[in-house]
Amino acid sequence: MGAGIAGLTVAHELALTGWFDIEVIEQGHAAGGKARTTWDPQRFREHSMRILVGSYVCIHQILAEVVTEEGPLIERLRPAILSLRWGPYRHEFTGYPQAWFWRLRYVVDQVRLLRFLRSAGLGMRDLVVFIFKLLRFLTIKAWQVTSEISRLSFEDYVSDERRSEGFERIVFPIAEILVAAKPYASAGVVGRSLLEWFVNPFLVGPHTRRGFSELDGPTSEAFIEPWVQWLTAQGVRFRYETLATAVDIDVGQVIGVTVQHAKEIENVRADVYVLAVQHNIAHALLPDDAVRYIPELANFIRLGEEWAHSVQCVVGADDPEVLELGRKLVGVLDSPWSIAFRIYSAKTMRPGTWAKGPLPLERAILTATISNCRRPGIVHGLPFLRCTMEQIIDELSAQTGLQCLTRQGATLGLDLELVDRDAIDDNDPEHLGHTVASIGQHNLAFRTSAQMYVRLPGNLDIEPENATGLYNFFLAGEYTRTRYMIPTMEKSCESGKRCAHAVLTALGMPKSPDRVPHFELPLAFVRTEFFWLMAYVFATVVVALAGLAWLWP
Repeated sequence: MGAGIAGLTVAHELALTGWFDIEVIEQGHAAGGKARTTWDPQRFREHSMRILVGSYVCIHQILAEVVTEEGPLIERLRPAILSLRWGPYRHEFTGYPQAWFWRLRYVVDQVRLLRFLRSAGLGMRDLVVFIFKLLRFLTIKAWQVTSEISRLSFEDYVSDERRSEGFERIVFPIAEILVAAKPYASAGVVGRSLLEWFVNPFLVGPHTRRGFSELDGPTSEAFIEPWVQWLTAQGVRFRYETLATAVDIDVGQVIGVTVQHAKEIENVRADVYVLAVQHNIAHALLPDDAVRYIPELANFIRLGEEWAHSVQCVVGADDPEVLELGRKLVGVLDSPWSIAFRIYSAKTMRPGTWAKGPLPLERAILTATISNCRRPGIVHGLPFLRCTMEQIIDELSAQTGLQCLTRQGATLGLDLELVDRDAIDDNDPEHLGHTVASIGQHNLAFRTSAQMYVRLPGNLDIEPENATGLYNFFLAGEYTRTRYMIPTMEKSCESGKRCAHAVLTALGMPKSPDRVPHFELPLAFVRTEFFWLMAYVFATVVVALAGLAWLWP
């Protein structure tokens, strides 16, 4: 149930064994979940931009295994260009091709980033404290991260009594834009993710890549659809526009799932059931007595969630601002809404990319991801969740500095609807688990099923495992327990791999640990007991020799 990244990964892993007859049920019109994109001659929509960092080992493994007529999908990745802005200051990162000196170039880029932060107003003392707090993750063990640092918010972890005003204005937007993390999220998640960004070329593990990269087109056309075609060739069946409305439990097992398709009700039966939807949907879908078999279900309500969505606008492809930006992904650090944006045009995409309807040469599409939906804007003084569509475009233009934006052709991103507040039916099964936010004085409300999962301080311990107390029922999604910290495509993909591993374990079938790859931070020896024992012995010897030298007549 669910054809997002987690659901597709479960199907992928189990299809590779050749032992399963797999059917994927999806409520929407297409697979991909929050990673999908839609395109027609009138408009392009996506949930947010996609950038693949080097620590995405599970996603890269999938991309290497899905082969089309043009070759493996991983060969379609290209170096990404990320530009950070703060007022008049600019800094750009570039993903690197095969080159012997790429690590040196990456280090130089990070030094230039520190200079950029200093120019933007970050004090030297703040910068030193910030770097020290991040580097600390290289020296502490995983259990210390979980039991100590993860119980603090990122804001509390990096706090300092003499912190300058510029620290909060610069560092926290970096976390929101680069790793989609809130300042109040767990420090164990945000801090480690930022460190992974800075030491990316030195990560140790299979499938790690240099710098960061992007797909050469919209996510659905460049990744999801070829993946679905590959799965179909492996015998996986897909049923779209089919809504799961109830999970039927009896005597410690799931005996069926009630689904609805075109107003027809059906009970689907299988040997194994995997629920691969967001935690808020899972919580609403499972019956109340399921907590007897899935104790973690009681904690689902404590798993954090937040609004983070996107807006798409049609702009002129020959506009000077558009030509200047090219293929860059731009993060606006001084934007109250923590906006990141990029522009798609036929001139910057690979020929044939827009297969569902060529993008006209004279048109380009700007997609802006809004990571902070609650901070007031600078034009109307309202947060994103209190703005009408016209006010949103005004704010985007003011906060990004782009004068080419127009209200014509603007649309909200995927999974976000602007609806009449009085027409909302909480009992409609299609809106199970959806979140609603009313708009100020207007009789309108935003409605979404795609909330961003936020790992709050202390909730790393309450994330559920993939296996449940029901022997034939399993969970997959970014909210389940994984090694990868930040809720992203990678975390969902790893969850899917772990879920398939749990299914094989429950059925007593052979499995390979290589199917759940992971990476390690550099300097792993520093995090061993032997290293600290030797350091303690060395320090003791030095102190003893110094004492003897002082006492010697």
